[in-house]
Amino acid sequence: MSEHVILLRNLLVKIANEQCFKDGYITYNSIENDGSNYTSALFTATISAENKENLNLFAKVATIGEKMRDDSPVQVFKIETYFYTKLLQMYRNIEDEYKIPEGDRLKTPKFYGSNDEYLKEILVLENMLANGYQVTDRFKPMSGEFALQGVKELAKFHALSMALATHYPEEFEATREVLRAKESDAFKKFLSGISATVIETTEDNKKDLVTKLVKSVVHREDLNRVISSTDKAVLVHADYRGSNLLYRNNGTELEIAILDFQTITFGTPVFDLLYFLLNGADKDFLDKWYHKSLEKYYSELASALSKFKIDNAKTFSREDFDKEIQRMLPINLVLGFCSLLIVTVDAEEAPKLDEDLDLSKFGLVTPSKVYKKRLNGILEYFIQEGTLT
Repeated sequence: MSEHVILLRNLLVKIANEQCFKDGYITYNSIENDGSNYTSALFTATISAENKENLNLFAKVATIGEKMRDDSPVQVFKIETYFYTKLLQMYRNIEDEYKIPEGDRLKTPKFYGSNDEYLKEILVLENMLANGYQVTDRFKPMSGEFALQGVKELAKFHALSMALATHYPEEFEATREVLRAKESDAFKKFLSGISATVIETTEDNKKDLVTKLVKSVVHREDLNRVISSTDKAVLVHADYRGSNLLYRNNGTELEIAILDFQTITFGTPVFDLLYFLLNGADKDFLDKWYHKSLEKYYSELASALSKFKIDNAKTFSREDFDKEIQRMLPINLVLGFCSLLIVTVDAEEAPKLDEDLDLSKFGLVTPSKVYKKRLNGILEYFIQEGTLT
């Protein structure tokens, strides 16, 4: 039994005691990595006891070594633990203060415990799959219904950040400092390497256009500042995509729950919105749902802000929103193309998950057939829209 598994077992015993599972029986099973996760080994666990309803849990056990940690602009385990133990509690307090109905509250897994020792981090959460939630298929573009509910949940997430900034500015500033991303030369090299693969995968009649677009974004020295340099900045998820969401049908509509708060940082809310739509898109989706999704996000943001007694016209006007879409779209297209390459990688081609993994490995992945089709379809859509010329 590895040290990490022993630590997980000990943490589960602690949680069992805290949750009053006297003489509780603990089982756990590892989840096979299919190329969708690169920071953790994943486990499901169940704690059971006589006359008690089973406690169904999900655990993330750190696997990334110091190379990957040094390369990354963010400290993923420190940030996610901070979200569940500090920031989410601030958000819950704000929801309580403004008497937000249960159905309108941010949906996330419940936090049960963590081990915060460096290189041995563990996070234990509610296993929402046991409550009827499902994972998305990372190879398929999302449906219109999923997109509309996804942007609705994203609007709630951003509205809470705006409520924190408006009503508790000192706490917001303190949180922003904790979650500020660092400059990373390795990340810039990673972007340069993986964007070369993006260009190679582009159809010949679009290569010159994509090369120009990539160079305008990847070689910017101030890329991080561009994403966050707006007076409308909020705490963004920064990896808000379909495979980091769960969904279930409650009989009336899809319910969306957000996962993987490892990359939260400070930036424009439009970054999250475009990142979500582009990572879940193909041309057919964009034709039918792109503009509807933008409209849905803004209307849901206005509605969520009103519940916190905030005037969206003053905080983030429609004019400001449209300007941010225009400003961020070229950046989001390039970063989305890079992200989608990794998200849709075939399992057998995915970088090996071990302590030697570093960012350079991601620039070497072989594009899947799904990626090639979706990349060129997305390009075709924005060329037809007149956005790319």
